Amino acid sequence: MSGGIERSYLLYVPPGYNGTAPIPLVLNFHGLGSNGAEQHLYSRLVPLAERERFLVASPDGINRAWLTNPGVNDITFTRDLVAEIARLTCVDEGRVYATGMSNGGFMSAALACFAGDLVAAVAPVAGLTGANRLCGDPVPFIEFHGTGDQVVPYEGGILGPTGGGFEGVPALMTTWAEFNGCEATPVERNVSGSVVFREFQSCDAPTGHYVVAGGGHTWPGAINLGGRLGETTRDISAAEIAWEFFKANPR
Repeated sequence: MSGGIERSYLLYVPPGYNGTAPIPLVLNFHGLGSNGAEQHLYSRLVPLAERERFLVASPDGINRAWLTNPGVNDITFTRDLVAEIARLTCVDEGRVYATGMSNGGFMSAALACFAGDLVAAVAPVAGLTGANRLCGDPVPFIEFHGTGDQVVPYEGGILGPTGGGFEGVPALMTTWAEFNGCEATPVERNVSGSVVFREFQSCDAPTGHYVVAGGGHTWPGAINLGGRLGETTRDISAAEIAWEFFKANPR
C-alpha cells in the first residue's frame, strides 16, 4: 500500500539468498504502456542479477505510466517500495540504484533529483528529465540514447506518446553536468563503431551518456522489437554497463 493505493511489483531474488546478508537493489521502471513484468524480461537485468547477486524490483505504474497520474506521488511510492523490500530482505541502503526505459527513464532520472538520499546512482535508458535547483545532492548519472529515436528524440522535439515538448538529451545532460559539478564540455570516447560515450570531467559525481548512432527507442543489448521503435544495438548492453556503473558508485 502506498498513498492509500494497492501497488504491485515483481522482485527477483538470486538463488540461495537467505534474506539476512546486505544485498544491492536495482529499481527497474517500465516505459509508458508497458508493465513491470515486460520490463523485467526486456531489460535483461534478471540474468545479470543471478550472476552478480543483486535484487531487481520491477514495479507497475498506475495506468502503465509514471509521473503523470493525478493524485499519485511516484517518488513517495518508490520510497514505500524500497521500505517494503527492505522489510522482506536485507537491502544494502548504500546500494539502491535505479534504471528504466523511456517513461521509466524519466522516472529514474526524477529519483536522482528528488530522492538522491535513496538512490546511490541512476542509469536511465531512452528518456530523462533534467536537473534543477530543487534537486538535492549530486548523484552519479549515466544515460543511454539512440540518435534515431523517434519517440523521445535525441536532439529534442515532440514526444511521440504525449505530444509534449522534449528539450533534448544534450541540453538535459548539461543540466546534470552542472548539478554534479562537472566541467561543461564532455570528452568523447568511442565504445564501438556506432556507440560513443560522452563523459563529463572533474565531476563531484560521475556523469555521462552513451550515444548510439542510428539507435531507436530501444534498450541497448535487448531483443530487437523492430517496427516504429527502430534499431536495437547489440554493440553494448545497457544492463551490463549500468550494473558496472552501479557497482562502482555505492553511496
